[in-house]
Amino acid sequence: MSRYALLRESNQAVFIENVQRGLKCGCYCAKCGEDLMAVQGAVYTWHFRHQSDTSDCTGSGETVLHQRAKEILKNGSNIMTVEKGEISYTNAVLELTLMDKYRPDVTAVHMGVPIYFEVAVHHPMEEDKLKYLRVCGFRFVEINLAHWIGQEPTQEELQYAVLMDVENKKVFWGNPNLVVSEKSVNGSSLQGYIKAALVFLFGWVVYNVIRSNNNGVSRKRRK
Repeated sequence: MSRYALLRESNQAVFIENVQRGLKCGCYCAKCGEDLMAVQGAVYTWHFRHQSDTSDCTGSGETVLHQRAKEILKNGSNIMTVEKGEISYTNAVLELTLMDKYRPDVTAVHMGVPIYFEVAVHHPMEEDKLKYLRVCGFRFVEINLAHWIGQEPTQEELQYAVLMDVENKKVFWGNPNLVVSEKSVNGSSLQGYIKAALVFLFGWVVYNVIRSNNNGVSRKRRK
């Protein structure tokens, strides 16, 4: 029985106690796509179940766990690591496409430079993705939540695992201003310079887009 599900309207993870009863909850199964019902009776523990009683879907716990972790990162501002200690960040956004090649789970800004977060639930970061990010000199943190597979941590437990626990994180700290070498990109030195320039330009664009969006929201609130 699952106590968390995804809202069909916004794709946000929600707790069973924070939605309306039955199909009015507006939730769906991230694994099979079927609508879920919020069972909120007086006898059984409150939980979500598939609308169809004949469904053989085993649930979408890992997907919901992954989404919950991303939202914690988006709403956070500090994360603890062994390598870099406490890393502060701002203006976090979900799944911003990176140079038409990869889409990190969360993109944020750290000391004026983009920083990327990846949440690993079942599989760690793919080797080609890892190599690409390293070659480009990006800064990113991988958070491993494999320990929670098959479980449903409370929001406090998951928040600690994502932001405070230092044992489940890997930090890759590239220098975005470094020129990509000829060997790294398997091309000419000119290609290396061009790629390095594009990486730096992309980082600058990401930073300014996020900052602009954030300023726009702030101005609307003041009005």
